Amino acid sequence: MMLAGLTWEQFFQEYWRKKPLFIKGGALKLLQTQWQAAEFEEMARQVEELDPRLVKRNANGLTFVQKVSIVNERLSELAVRFQKEMSCPSIWFDGVRANHGHSIGCHFDDSDNFVLQQEGVKIWKLHPPDIIADEVLQKRMLKNPDVGNIFMPDEYLEFILEPGDLLYIPIFWPHWGVSEGPSLSLSLVCNATNGLRDLLPLVSRQLAEDPEWWKPLPMMRLDEGGQDDEFDRMLERLLARMQEDSFKERVKSLWRKQRCRQVYGEAQEETNNRGNSRGGQEELLIDMDRVREIYGQPVSSFDLKQVVLPGETTAFNAFRELVFRVYLKRFLLVCSKGFPMLETRELKDSTQTLLTLLLQLDPKRLAQAAVRPELTSWIWRAHEAIDFGYGPRVEEIFSYLGTFFLPFFLQSDLPDLEGESLVLRRSTKDTIQLWPIGKQIHAAKGFASLMRVNFKNRAIQLQNDQETVEVPLETFWKEEGEMRIGQGMEITRLAVLRNTSAVICAGHDWYENFLPGDSKKDVTGLRQTCSNEERTDLNRCLDEGIGLVRAFWPEAFAELNEQISCILPLKSKGYLPYQTTIKAFRGMIATSARPSYLAAQTLVHETGHNKFNSVLDLYHLFENDPGVLFYSPFDDDQRPLTWIFHETFAFLQDIHISGRLLGAVEQIEDLSLERYLRKTSERVEKALDMIRKHARLTAEGERIVAGFEEALQKKAVK
Repeated sequence: MMLAGLTWEQFFQEYWRKKPLFIKGGALKLLQTQWQAAEFEEMARQVEELDPRLVKRNANGLTFVQKVSIVNERLSELAVRFQKEMSCPSIWFDGVRANHGHSIGCHFDDSDNFVLQQEGVKIWKLHPPDIIADEVLQKRMLKNPDVGNIFMPDEYLEFILEPGDLLYIPIFWPHWGVSEGPSLSLSLVCNATNGLRDLLPLVSRQLAEDPEWWKPLPMMRLDEGGQDDEFDRMLERLLARMQEDSFKERVKSLWRKQRCRQVYGEAQEETNNRGNSRGGQEELLIDMDRVREIYGQPVSSFDLKQVVLPGETTAFNAFRELVFRVYLKRFLLVCSKGFPMLETRELKDSTQTLLTLLLQLDPKRLAQAAVRPELTSWIWRAHEAIDFGYGPRVEEIFSYLGTFFLPFFLQSDLPDLEGESLVLRRSTKDTIQLWPIGKQIHAAKGFASLMRVNFKNRAIQLQNDQETVEVPLETFWKEEGEMRIGQGMEITRLAVLRNTSAVICAGHDWYENFLPGDSKKDVTGLRQTCSNEERTDLNRCLDEGIGLVRAFWPEAFAELNEQISCILPLKSKGYLPYQTTIKAFRGMIATSARPSYLAAQTLVHETGHNKFNSVLDLYHLFENDPGVLFYSPFDDDQRPLTWIFHETFAFLQDIHISGRLLGAVEQIEDLSLERYLRKTSERVEKALDMIRKHARLTAEGERIVAGFEEALQKKAVK
């Protein structure tokens, strides 16, 4: 195969990892066809069914699909062909569809990319990688998912791609492609590897055949300068062993065989599995009889329209059971995939113990554990780290599991707890927060990043650095607000939303490190430090709001208490709504302080968004192209159809709480409940009219829309 008259040899000599190459009509010559938007969205749907995390969409109609070639025979064959022709062991196709003015942002990759423009026009800005520090490139090549985003300097190379054009972007070159009108492009991704990843395992494998390197190390006593003669002699023997001709030839032979197997023999497997291949290593043991028992239990049938408004208890419970099963399955799959990547024996043992104990929990407690913001976001972040193949991040993420699940084991009275131990990661520098039971362990001297907890004689033994404190299990069940447990530690209560178990977050390393966005630039606005006065004001407003919900709409209160387990404080913007939910953090509401009925509206509105995210986990509601935008009466702008469904669902909750509160609460300044009810009802009516005219509804979509219409027609009863 040739690129615009260039042989591969010429291309590698002149362009490969040196400079970009633009070829007019090159994509059409390479692919021998042009993909259409409808074909791409069908492939996106298929990829999403296989693995939802490979497909990313946003409110601006952008769709990014990783490894779209896994569902298309033609692209898969091309990927294999390019692997062989380029001797590259890992190649696949990605795809991006975007609307005017949008892109996936300016970034750099650890891969060489051939952009193949299919529809529309995209303007590309490129810059040499000399603006990126070596330590940043190092992190990227070591698969650290936190690096990659970058700002484009004022001086850059610009290329305009039209349908059929090709642009080669060398590895590490910052690039930014912005659509001029709707556009669709594919990218041939040539994933890079390095010696650490390819060679070191082979060196280790060869050394393992020599008893000197698999036997226990001798005792080494370092002097004050860190010197030890035996240590020096072993290091010299190691370096000498690696210089032996027989050793070098054996490693070379293994590497050649591995490379040939990747490129020619197992290329398709590598294409479909980005990241480390760890076949033959230790696997996580899961009690599949228990799993089959859980999934074999019958679930009551219900009409999907019954989940739109709170009150249908049987339907809600059945719905929650289905959601629980989705997340339990995802959790077990991610744990199984990540377990072989764990390097430390202690964390492997802890993870195995945790999974064994978890599946012994009674079904109700297991369901509560599986659908919480810590765990649903853990699944997302763990999958991301595993997919990148970045071992240190996988280790870090798995180390949080012990702290997340410990409260459920403390409550469970499991007979098999005796003698078991778990790795814990601190929640903040001086706390271990046990959110499900609304308590925390506070240490005046602070906690180490990682600790161990042992279960013994109906107590836990918490090992923090050189100190150990023993706490009877019943201590965690007591109602006392503050209990000293020794070694400068105490158990204290966490702030919670009144009459619920939802914790009001006052700081947590998981949320600090793993909320979406750039923590340094605070892209999402969610990483905020509220003052004590601001936090007190938020607590007061939330108390007012939840009190109104409980008094005037007890069914909504019951569902909120079941679904919401975390409130994330945001800085106040006065009476203006400042609130959000994040799909991956299921059961979390981020909100600012708003008094009285405004807080009540916020609570039911964001609970509605959480609930509808679960609906989307279970059901496909319409067949429309996800990239097409429609007018949203809620935003007075163009939005994806999913967004409009979301807003309709959430604002119906607003309508019903506001109708119940009308005339029962004092009006705040000029924020009339009656006017709000009228305007919100009009917007929902317009949204429903748009949905009925333009949405190609599935059977499930018909039922949810029927629920929308019925909810709008119902007269709120005080």
